Amino acid sequence: LLEIMASNPSVLILGTPWTAPLWLKTPSGDRGTGALSLDARSLATYAQYFVRFVQAYAKHGLRVPWLALQNEPLHTGCGEMPCMG
Repeated sequence: LLEIMASNPSVLILGTPWTAPLWLKTPSGDRGTGALSLDARSLATYAQYFVRFVQAYAKHGLRVPWLALQNEPLHTGCGEMPCMG
């Protein structure tokens, strides 16, 4: 990413995880299905997950102006791949 930004500083970064960490999903640890737990503690933890991501990129001079909660939110049938349905 640093090389890309050096050659084209107008490129914008979208941060989007494939899924929430398995321990933040219900049912807990389910790889192919499940959803983000909606209790206050899980939501705050997931928000902090994004904050740390943006901060880590910023330490390297990379700005992340956009975030999405997950990649391909309408995708189903993940099998054993980690995803949220």
